[in-house]
Amino acid sequence: DMPGELSSGKKCIHCHHAYQFGHKQMPDFLRRSYPDLPLPKSIGLELDIDLGNVVKSVAAGGRAAKAGIAEKDRILKINGEPIYSAADLSWLLYKLGSNSTLTIEFERGTVKNSVKL
Repeated sequence: DMPGELSSGKKCIHCHHAYQFGHKQMPDFLRRSYPDLPLPKSIGLELDIDLGNVVKSVAAGGRAAKAGIAEKDRILKINGEPIYSAADLSWLLYKLGSNSTLTIEFERGTVKNSVKL
């Protein structure tokens, strides 16, 4: 199930690497290894699978909506960590806890913004 050795010699793969290689959904091995991995919807976001870190929808009244995140925003970083896909966001929420304070850096059009959630 785990991907083979990478060109760097490491036997680990990050979710954004999987995305770059064309696996656009969270890899099954990650879901099985961490069954409690929180999905982006736990903070009121859905990311576009094909566009990686672009917001597809925002739940009305959710944490993301209250912070001002909108559809088509591109999530760049959360707490300084780059976000390339929903899997990256899920892993970060898992590490931090989904109720943690999050500083989200995002791009709306050509304007970069930052909000706390």
